[in-house]
Amino acid sequence: MKKFIALLLMVFCLTTQAVYAAPPTDNTTDLANALYQFGLFRGTGTDSNGNPVYSLEQSSTRQEAVVMLIRLLGKEIEALTCTGIQPFADVDGWASRYVAYAYQESLANGISMEYFGANEKITPQQFITFLLRALGYSEMDNDFSYANALKFADGLGLTQGKYSLSGTFTRGDMVWLSSSALLTTTKDGIPLIIELKNREAVSSAQYYAGTHTLATSILADEYRRVKFNGHNVDIASLRETPATGQYDGYVRLRGYTGDNVFQIYFIDEEDIKTVYTPDTSKVITWHDGKQTRQSTVSECHSFFISGQLRGIAQGNYSSWMEKTFGSVYTDWVFGQKLLEDSAKLLVTRFVNISNGIRYESVEGWTSPEDVLGLSDYIASTSDMLD
Repeated sequence: MKKFIALLLMVFCLTTQAVYAAPPTDNTTDLANALYQFGLFRGTGTDSNGNPVYSLEQSSTRQEAVVMLIRLLGKEIEALTCTGIQPFADVDGWASRYVAYAYQESLANGISMEYFGANEKITPQQFITFLLRALGYSEMDNDFSYANALKFADGLGLTQGKYSLSGTFTRGDMVWLSSSALLTTTKDGIPLIIELKNREAVSSAQYYAGTHTLATSILADEYRRVKFNGHNVDIASLRETPATGQYDGYVRLRGYTGDNVFQIYFIDEEDIKTVYTPDTSKVITWHDGKQTRQSTVSECHSFFISGQLRGIAQGNYSSWMEKTFGSVYTDWVFGQKLLEDSAKLLVTRFVNISNGIRYESVEGWTSPEDVLGLSDYIASTSDMLD
């Protein structure tokens, strides 16, 4: 099996064998590129360089949704060669055969005998229902009902609680949900993208290109998200401001939670200075097990350094200290032991992302199927990838 995606050491947790129920990335452009490479999504036109224009902010229409449904069912060839008649006057020419096939196969009906509502906006409920059908679930078999489609989809992990019955629904939403559906197991227990490949609805070349792009997007999305003192940090949201005085010539990283307590100054990823400056005069109230006491943050730090509270700590010392002193204790521990290494990680990621590097190459390699959680399903079929 080809191994051509570098996996971050920091995100080896992604290489589980479980299938992602939904792509853990909000970069819909990446997802659109993957769907385009799979042959499942088209743009609304092309730019001056001949690249597809996806128009992800536009509302998604009923006829666009029907086309996506048919492609996800692996029935595009059948649709394009369908000779059935569709009676709707409002369907655009490019979608006519798809709607005819959907009408013939009872996949979609019109709003009236002559009006399909082709260019009317589709709702989340309607499109999610389409996706459940593409995954092999049926209202006729009582798998779900139109009324509970969203709840059923949430239960499958398809929608992950991101959608409601109201609100706008864009082409970007259609892309996100369709990408999610590809990585969701069907009623038969096989990820939809594997089913489409096995049916040859997606060619080997399309499959390789699409999985590569999708996995790369997931790695890049993980790369820009870091834990810093227990808080999630989106590196792409950080900024730098010039430093003065003692750190003249450096810049200060800003925008992460607690940057008033943990200051990070840097010139580059090799020249980093960290400073822990809590408000040591702040008074906190705490309970020693017998009485309520008040101490300044400075006095609390003295307790932490001396270990003099070990004798009255109940149960696990660290847990008792965290419960008793809260962030005063956890910030102190972080400042004493972890700030420098964590700061270096933040700065390195910030510099790399600012320079257009999406994730780091490391000695450990993995395949797109490992990242996407598809390896077990591929290994269990006779159609092994070269």
